Amino acid sequence: SGNPWGVAQHVGGLSFDGNNDYVDVAVGGALPVFDGSGAAYSIGLWVRGPPRDDDRVYSEGSSQGNSPLLTLGTGRSSNGTTDRFQVFIRNDGGGVLLNQQTQAPVFDNTWHHVTWIDAGGSASVYVDGVLDPVSFSYSLSGTWSSMNRVSLGAVLRAGTCCHMQCDLDDVRVYDRALLPSEVQDVMNASPQGTAWTAGTTGVGFDLGVGYQSLIGLDLQSSMSVVNASAFV
Repeated sequence: SGNPWGVAQHVGGLSFDGNNDYVDVAVGGALPVFDGSGAAYSIGLWVRGPPRDDDRVYSEGSSQGNSPLLTLGTGRSSNGTTDRFQVFIRNDGGGVLLNQQTQAPVFDNTWHHVTWIDAGGSASVYVDGVLDPVSFSYSLSGTWSSMNRVSLGAVLRAGTCCHMQCDLDDVRVYDRALLPSEVQDVMNASPQGTAWTAGTTGVGFDLGVGYQSLIGLDLQSSMSVVNASAFV
């Protein structure tokens, strides 16, 4: 709705209105990054938004059903964590493997950098480069046989829900577990937007700090650069 582009943490980012805005990222190759196999991956992003009840900034799901999910977003009003960062993982059969929130506030209308790292269930969250003391580790079980949707600002699956009101910038997805020193480097590094090869799904992105991401949106470049469509 209106102009989605605005000044963000690194040059420019996207503003989501919390009603019907989202970015639908094309899948294939390396995305979705989570498949329940235990393969390590990491997701980092800058976000600024208010406390919200169970809304999402990043999601991986299925167009064939609503059960299988990996989502990152806000906590819940039912347990007083609407200002915290929540990770939610559920398998094909509806089994919830993880539903946990950070101790550190994230959704307080100021910019925060968050990194989610998962290596076969040995998982952690960093807020502004600092390891959150809450345990996010979980045990893998069940299947994720039909994961084929990746989105920003909402959950896209058989249906659409959980639209987040926020500003979002510098979203990066890695096919390995970042080291603590790398979390700091990624948080502090400006995106190198000229390194992209337009129109290539899952293309590598040179961050200028020696790491490769599967997607790396500084959210100032055009949607075609990330092979994505937007509803804003």
